[in-house]
Amino acid sequence: MNGLKCSYMKNKVILTSVLIFFLSFLNFQFNLFNVVSEFRFNYFQVESEQFVLDGFLNHSINDKPLKLGQFSRPSIDMFNDGEKYKPREWFTNEFIEGEFWEYKSHFGFQLIIFNFFNGNLLLVQSLASFLFSLTIAILFIQLCRLHSFNFGLIFIVSLVFNPWITPIARNSYFLVFIYLVPLVISYYFSRRISNSNFNLAIFLIILYILFLFKSLIGYDYLSTIVIVSMIPIVYYYLKNNLSIKKLITSLVSILLISFLSFSTSVVIHSDSLESEESPFEWIYYTAAKRLSSSSPEQTARVACEKLMIDQVGKINVNDEAYQACYDEFLESLSVSRLNVLAKYMIARHFVPFFGSYEIELNEEQEKKLKEIYYNTNINTLEKGLQTLKYGFNNYNQFNFFQVTSTLVNFIISPILFIAFFILFFIKTFNSNTNNKIFNLFILLPPLSWFLIAKGHSYVTAYQLTFFIWFITTIPYMMGIVFSKKKII
Repeated sequence: MNGLKCSYMKNKVILTSVLIFFLSFLNFQFNLFNVVSEFRFNYFQVESEQFVLDGFLNHSINDKPLKLGQFSRPSIDMFNDGEKYKPREWFTNEFIEGEFWEYKSHFGFQLIIFNFFNGNLLLVQSLASFLFSLTIAILFIQLCRLHSFNFGLIFIVSLVFNPWITPIARNSYFLVFIYLVPLVISYYFSRRISNSNFNLAIFLIILYILFLFKSLIGYDYLSTIVIVSMIPIVYYYLKNNLSIKKLITSLVSILLISFLSFSTSVVIHSDSLESEESPFEWIYYTAAKRLSSSSPEQTARVACEKLMIDQVGKINVNDEAYQACYDEFLESLSVSRLNVLAKYMIARHFVPFFGSYEIELNEEQEKKLKEIYYNTNINTLEKGLQTLKYGFNNYNQFNFFQVTSTLVNFIISPILFIAFFILFFIKTFNSNTNNKIFNLFILLPPLSWFLIAKGHSYVTAYQLTFFIWFITTIPYMMGIVFSKKKII
């Protein structure tokens, strides 16, 4: 009888994982279930993918070296002609114009991959969606074996049908599948490395390759990915009450491997910076502007000089672009970590399907709202009141669904996010010691980046970085809060 029950459960998990794979692929590749608006699906973070697309166009049309970057396209005023900003359409139409600006913040291995597939955007996007969906399906099987079917399902649903992850899962710049592959590998090896040095060595070699791959496509969120890979190890040792010394040894080994892979990537990256006299120094200041500094003014000044110096080795400190660079870096480096963390608790796009539709404005509405937004003679509160007044006076001109969705996104979503955290902490502090340790540990992946990369986190809060809450902290929290069984 027990054998039949086990066989049934195994088949149930396998069939569900296959279904998850197909549903994930359809969602990531086509937004088939309308998790987000079509506008958000097609244009969210397309500016990052533009580095790949323009880099390939510059290589294939201008016969230039394969480098990430973008064309200036001076005929398009991004402030007044924002609706014309369509990098994917430009790529399809081979529209290039103006000077090519090289993006040198990392090695750009994703462009090498893109070129390997002959610049076939649909193929690369489909491959990215396929690999991410496959990773998620395998992760579901592992979660069911370790926890429960219900826990695995809650985890995966909150990961797949997510308004932050859905629009970037197929993005040829981010290749998001690599964020979760170390977790899957770690789950496989978690029970194998405790008594086998050989398995530990194999595990660390694989992690080195994965971390190196991620570093070569971008240094962003490295701390998050590294700590995510530690989660299965922490779970296994706590679940089985194994030696804390061995646990610390395993975690330190992962940390050392991450530093080794990062260092390797920096060496490869520096070797690619042919136009820089001091490539390591250039990389250092590029990283400094993303982190924090005891001297924000000096770091902002030197970083902008390094980034914006012209071809003859000069920098114009009175240039408008330089001043904008300096002001942005100074603000992000000066802000406190507490302010950064508080910013990430105001969670937009927490509600899928209904909470990710933007208000579509006509020319007159957009002009009027821009006048309010860019009015330097009034404070933020007054701008908000004037915007509300304009909305109430012209409510019949707006789409009711879009307005409601915007209210859900900007008001209901942050409230639900905070309420969810309260539920999580209540359940955590009513559990045993090992559960407390594990539940608090899963908060570390996003928090590490928010606090370590303070500068980067501050300036990219609503553009991108919110999504690392869901790699994999929020799904774990969802499983813990809504599944009946304790995780440990």
